[in-house]
Amino acid sequence: MLIFLIASIFLLLGLFLSAMIFLITYNALYNHHIQKNWKNGAFIGRRWPSPHFLTLIFIIVLLFFGMLFCVCNLYNPNQEEDTIISEINEYSANELSRQYPDLYANAMKTGSLGGYEKYEKRQHDFHYVYYISTEKYDPMHPSLILFIEYLGDTSYEYYTSREDLYVGKGNHHGQGQTMTASPYYCVIVNGNLDSFEYMDYEAAFYTDEKLQEEDFDNDSYEHAVVTEKIRLERRIP
Repeated sequence: MLIFLIASIFLLLGLFLSAMIFLITYNALYNHHIQKNWKNGAFIGRRWPSPHFLTLIFIIVLLFFGMLFCVCNLYNPNQEEDTIISEINEYSANELSRQYPDLYANAMKTGSLGGYEKYEKRQHDFHYVYYISTEKYDPMHPSLILFIEYLGDTSYEYYTSREDLYVGKGNHHGQGQTMTASPYYCVIVNGNLDSFEYMDYEAAFYTDEKLQEEDFDNDSYEHAVVTEKIRLERRIP
């Protein structure tokens, strides 16, 4: 989309500059032609189009290409891909309280959040609740909020997670991060989820930080003491 926009702007600028150079040159030649015929007392050969007429033609052509650019920009099928997801952030319980005091932390406690549809499920030793906005997207309010809580008995000190979000036509946005142990974790997604398909969330627990970093660099969970993968959808199967 960005390449298309830049190319279109340069094309329009090129047409404008070329037309201006042509009109300036033509106007000089036209005036010379008129003066020459006046000196001779008669017009020889065909009449040349006036500069005013060519300027009008140029304006019409420029408007045509401008309208064509706007239509292509408006209906470009790849435009949606650039604006679907703007940001995904994950927080520990303490980080969430510092970043969003009480606002979303209370949703974990009360189990409700105005303007959002709630989904809840327990899978193995994981309890997760996520909220998808029912309002029209705006950058000031998250589109999806996920809470992950571990209910098992395995002790751990370090936590690795990954989010893979799929939104319309196979568009994918993914990221991973490492954190320390926390009572729960929260993922906040900002972006247009009108074409939301699903999000895969992977979690891995570690007791050794160096092994955690090694696995993270190798994109694996070989040394994890607990691993889990959950899928978030609008309807829980």
